[in-house]
Amino acid sequence: MEKVYNLIKELCSLPTVCGYEHMSSEKIRLLCMDYAQGFFNDSKITASGSVILWHKTNNSKQTLLLDAHLDTIGFCVSEILEDGFIRLENIGGIDTKLLPACEIEIYGKQTLRAFFSSVPPHLSNLKKEGATQKVSDTFADTGLSKETCEKLIPIGTPCAFLPKTERLLGDRISSVSLDDKICIASVLEC
Repeated sequence: MEKVYNLIKELCSLPTVCGYEHMSSEKIRLLCMDYAQGFFNDSKITASGSVILWHKTNNSKQTLLLDAHLDTIGFCVSEILEDGFIRLENIGGIDTKLLPACEIEIYGKQTLRAFFSSVPPHLSNLKKEGATQKVSDTFADTGLSKETCEKLIPIGTPCAFLPKTERLLGDRISSVSLDDKICIASVLEC
């Protein structure tokens, strides 16, 4: 169980925001090849960042495909604001009620951390009861100057929730991107 947990933890720590999977494809390929200890005859990475591993035998005409995806939801920097704040757009479906105080990683010229800050109710554009906020209406605070942000975080830079994997009671774990990374681990275990 410890070996599988360490694999999942390592997979969840790798940035694979949808459309930016190539950032970690090679690391995932090597991790899978190492975990399977020689089971796969060959592997490749496609132009879109997909990792393909295969095991060929000489005595079978049958093909079995085991498939998992490695992309995760995330964000994309859309604007650098004053005082180290950045505006983001979502990549994938994100529930904005979860964002206040969430920590993210920004995969710019160096990996940075930031926190979503909440907009005080009196400054919010959400006047109607039950109105929902968009990701683009929120801000992430880097704690850096605007000039430093402009140097390190180009517009279009991908971001993701802080990858933190925790053990829960029993054999349960909690982490971001489990819906995809645990599938990779399941395929490797199979």
